[in-house]
Amino acid sequence: YKTAIDAKHTDADQSIPVWNGSSRCDPSTAGSFIWSRGTVSVNTWTRPDFRAVVSNPERLDVVGSFLDTIFVRDAEKAMFLDWLSWSLQNEGDKPMWAPFLYSETKGSGKSTLCQLVAKLFGLQNSVTQNNVEKLTSRFNMTVLTSKLVISEEINLKPDSTQSNALKTFITETQTLSERKGAEAEKIDQCCCFLFTSNHLPLWI
Repeated sequence: YKTAIDAKHTDADQSIPVWNGSSRCDPSTAGSFIWSRGTVSVNTWTRPDFRAVVSNPERLDVVGSFLDTIFVRDAEKAMFLDWLSWSLQNEGDKPMWAPFLYSETKGSGKSTLCQLVAKLFGLQNSVTQNNVEKLTSRFNMTVLTSKLVISEEINLKPDSTQSNALKTFITETQTLSERKGAEAEKIDQCCCFLFTSNHLPLWI
């Protein structure tokens, strides 16, 4: 108790953290706390268990066959895999663009691909929603403190407030967000976004 409370030191492991009231996703920080100026934010990111398993990263096996079926153009498959690999290798950062998966019919495998991607990021670090209502709503703090945000069946109208908000979330690392019962606050966000639809948005 003397070491944790009375003594002046910089050892975070031997200190009782003082919560500053905020929470954010920070994959670059190990543990549940993000220390800053003597107080902590709650780190909503947790390391997926499967990453402790040693595997051969060059073998795609059945997943490779699935990707060949999903992406009929090699250039598009390479672009998607580049986005995915960069996002996983640089989890503390965020890409400034987001993949949009479109097919004319249902049952083409878009949702299955999204589920695979969510497992790579960790299901506890991912959130899946229908369209973008929760993401662009007033109380969107829970969504923006996730690492991966999947929006399925997206159907945006040109020049809508939702489309403008979406552009901001994709390209900006800081945003104003709010949770119920609390003041709006500026947060750092490193979200990766993945969208799917059966509606072709030519204006995008």
